[in-house]
Amino acid sequence: MSGLEFGFINEAFKDAIILLAAITSLLGPSLFKAFFKSEAASRDAGDIEKRKLSAGWMRQWK
Repeated sequence: MSGLEFGFINEAFKDAIILLAAITSLLGPSLFKAFFKSEAASRDAGDIEKRKLSAGWMRQWK
């Protein structure tokens, strides 16, 4: 038995809930990845920049 059968919600509200669940399921992970950066990822990005700088410095003296 569901809330729709008992009359707690109507058909339009049920459809809105399903639509919200689908949108949240599809967009949630992508938005989380876009806005959340872990400390490890930030730390690794800094290491890459340091390596680029040192490699460029070494190339100048060849």
